[in-house]
Amino acid sequence: MARTTHQVHHHDLHDEQVNLPAASNGGGAGAGADAGTATATAPTAADLFNDATTRMVGGIGPDQVDKIVADLTAVQQMLTAASPQINNLSDLHTHIIIEQLNEEIASVQGTTSATGTPILGTDLGQFVGRSINDIHRDIIDIAQGDAGVQAIFNPTPLPDLATSPVPFHDNAEQTAFLTQFIQDSNHLGQTATAIAKHGFQGDVAGLLQQIETFATNASAFDQSQGGLYSARFWNELRSDGTAGTAANALIEGLQTHNAGEVKAAAEQLATNAADLATNNVTVDGGTYDAVVAAAQTPAHGHANAPADASPHDHHHHADAGAGAGAGGAATPTVTDLFNDATTRMVGGIGPDQVDKIVADLTAVQQMLTAASPQINNLSDLHTHIIIEQLNEEIASVQGTTSATGTPILGTDLGQFVGRSINDIHRDIIDIAQGDAGVQAIFNPTPLPDLATSPVPFHDNAEQTAFLTQFIQDSNHLRQTATTIANDGFQGDVAGLLQQIETFATNASAFDQSQGGLYSARFWNELRSDGTAGTAANALIEGLQTHNAGEVSAAADQLATNAADLATNNIKVDGGTYDDVVAAAQATTVTAAAAATPAATSTPTVQDIAPAPASTTPTATANADAGNHAPIDPAGSIDQHSPAVEMAHHFHHMWG
Repeated sequence: MARTTHQVHHHDLHDEQVNLPAASNGGGAGAGADAGTATATAPTAADLFNDATTRMVGGIGPDQVDKIVADLTAVQQMLTAASPQINNLSDLHTHIIIEQLNEEIASVQGTTSATGTPILGTDLGQFVGRSINDIHRDIIDIAQGDAGVQAIFNPTPLPDLATSPVPFHDNAEQTAFLTQFIQDSNHLGQTATAIAKHGFQGDVAGLLQQIETFATNASAFDQSQGGLYSARFWNELRSDGTAGTAANALIEGLQTHNAGEVKAAAEQLATNAADLATNNVTVDGGTYDAVVAAAQTPAHGHANAPADASPHDHHHHADAGAGAGAGGAATPTVTDLFNDATTRMVGGIGPDQVDKIVADLTAVQQMLTAASPQINNLSDLHTHIIIEQLNEEIASVQGTTSATGTPILGTDLGQFVGRSINDIHRDIIDIAQGDAGVQAIFNPTPLPDLATSPVPFHDNAEQTAFLTQFIQDSNHLRQTATTIANDGFQGDVAGLLQQIETFATNASAFDQSQGGLYSARFWNELRSDGTAGTAANALIEGLQTHNAGEVSAAADQLATNAADLATNNIKVDGGTYDDVVAAAQATTVTAAAAATPAATSTPTVQDIAPAPASTTPTATANADAGNHAPIDPAGSIDQHSPAVEMAHHFHHMWG
């Protein structure tokens, strides 16, 4: 999608990536600022983890699995090399992240199970997104809460949730388990600490057996619960979760007489139990506060709460994770609600999250509509593009829970639905971050940069022909409408309106006809509720109401959108569309030509072919859509217009 000259469209969603790593460690100017961040510097662990974060918003397309797994595997290897031994709490936190990455990688790979049954468990298929979301956000929380971890790994935080999470309501069996788990976590840590303080004298063998039994039982219980419980508490309870990792560290510290490791592991067990306690309520609706207080006070009366543990060690996994209390008593803003949706969607969308996310996005849409009811300039148009794209995103989110298993995106878009949501959501962030006028009413938190520059989508012959014509038509309509507006709205307005309608209809129909990854990726540029459709409708409205500001904004947006698409695609022969864009932007339309526009500027979906060069309208004058003044009589577009500057910018970013 196209936008102002200060924006970068981070469409990433391509079949492959070039290996140009980024220097940035954290959030960039927009969601997945992939194109502009590549340097010769090798990506850090934070770069790669951030790359995975940005790729996972909304869900994981099958073409993204290998990239995300490669990111997370590299992070795991880097952290293992940086922290080979546990001697303190920061070391232990690093090892917990390393183990949780095993969980996350398995979950990501599980989304492509040939049988449709993810490796998470027999009934966790619908909750795999929640599992990934919880693990990924927990890793961020651990790192952000520990300065020692940040010294080697500092991922970009996700936005806060708009409302405090509601704890999971345990049944009777889960209440009994967690009560015992809290008690055992503290007792084992207290006993191990006492043994370490006494020169590792005592029944070490007996304690080691207790710790092993504790870890085995916790992992087995989580697996036995299945469904949402298992998805949400895997990373606290399982053998490769916090409980298992801390238990193994406690065993190792006792065996090697490493007092630092014993102390860290004991504290982590207690902290993990307290974390679980805050994320659950008992079967009767009560809290586990009394259980925690009693467990943290050993028989000799001295509290053994983890004094060194940061308050950030509590990861708030209930209701999708971190950010408890972020909204407070204040009414969430449009930005708060969009950020809430962003954070809930990392890794995928669990069925229990659909209604929350749809409510967020619907409220954002309503607030933006109220704040920008009329299009008079480019910022207004960008706001309306966001409003329309929210229709697409809401439909995509709801489509993930289609009762028939066929998403509403299209007949073959089921496996690409996550990519569609990812692309739309990141595009909305890019639009807002690139337009100060939009930010005045809507300023979502940027997502981290991608670590590598994307390779554009490789068009087939039909797609090449379509996009060539689309670029030509976008610019021709822009130039014709601008000329008519500059000439006091004189000319064949009715004929031009018909052309614009045909252009928008054909673009939307073509995207739908392609299906698969193409449709998922370019819905938000080509369809009736995408950029092309929204800009076309604004152009029609501006011409009908004689609103020169709306015509100017819509005309520029059409050209910029075409330039954006050109940078995100390559022709069937592997060439770029640079020459097509240059030729389309270099032509001019005189008032005389605008009075009688060509009758067939846009082809039908059934008969798409590039227009011969000789059919391109030429003249000796045109009008600059930005300031309504005539451009130079030599016939070239003002090289400082938004469309041209954007195309120049994209050439360096994407070429």
